[in-house]
Amino acid sequence: MSVVKSVLAALGLAYDPGAVETPPGTTLYGPSELITGPVVRRVVPQQWNPSLTALVVLPSNPQRVAASLFNGSASNVFLGLSGIVSLTNYTVKLVPGSLYELPDPIYTGDVTVIWDALSAGTLLVSEQAD
Repeated sequence: MSVVKSVLAALGLAYDPGAVETPPGTTLYGPSELITGPVVRRVVPQQWNPSLTALVVLPSNPQRVAASLFNGSASNVFLGLSGIVSLTNYTVKLVPGSLYELPDPIYTGDVTVIWDALSAGTLLVSEQAD
């Protein structure tokens, strides 16, 4: 079980991989499990408040080995892996209560997000790096 899934379970939140929407023609890979065992990695959790302007929530990191984003807000979050994101140009749409884990091979560039409305709650972002 991934770290994010464990955290969600501890908070009493459900993990619903079917809650992630993608634009037509986009392939969405299944959630990746984090590597377990004697490997020690830094986990850097962050919380972001909703914003109507694009925010880089994960700056480029060549040492990234895993990352996940949980939409704990009441609004949709649009995620861009190209460094550019808008409500019409995005990689993944996270509906409220959904979780997205970066697929393998891990994308190490900027991860940018924008909300479609200001609302209560936050985006929980976790990154594992060597």
